[in-house]
Parts: sequence; C-alpha cells; structure tokens
Amino acid sequence: MASLPNSNIFVPQGQCFVAIDPEFFAPTFVDNLQLFLDQTRGLKPRDPSKSVLVPGDPERMNSERSAKAGGVIYSEGQIRDLEKLAKKKHNVGMFNYKANL
Repeated sequence: MASLPNSNIFVPQGQCFVAIDPEFFAPTFVDNLQLFLDQTRGLKPRDPSKSVLVPGDPERMNSERSAKAGGVIYSEGQIRDLEKLAKKKHNVGMFNYKANL
C-alpha cells in the first residue's frame, strides 16, 4: 500500500503482466517488423553525417562501445551527477580523472 503525498490516505496498488506472442495473431510479424526497421534505418537522414536510428540502436551502440572499452562507459552528465551525489552524501569525490569521451 502506498499513501498519497502529504496525506494519510492509502491507495491500493496492483500490477498485471501479460505476455503475448504476436506471431500467434500475425505469423509474419517478426519478418514485417524487421522489414520496417530496415526501411526506417535506410531513410535519408536529416543530417547527412548521421544515421537514422530506431529504438534500441543507441543502447546497442553504447553496449558495443562499452564492450570494446572493457567496461561501462558513462556520459559526462552521469559522472557529474554521481560526483555531486558522492559529495552531498559522503563529502568525498568519486573521480580523480578526466573522462575520455
């Protein structure tokens, strides 16, 4: 049970998870989705120096960069936020190097 902010009113919460196999309803779903993704990636980008990406592409590229680097790569913003949190909570810094992004 959770309560509403600034009150003693408790709100019951529930969750429901449903797993559906799209191919049960559309046997060619996976092939059609792959065709759509390939066509979308093949569109002419607004900025010719960049590629058209679909959801998951940036995350996949970051995972590949991290694997090549031998560890997780954090953005400068993430490092700044972690540094602020460490100083606020423990009055110490976390990083003593400049990120090479």
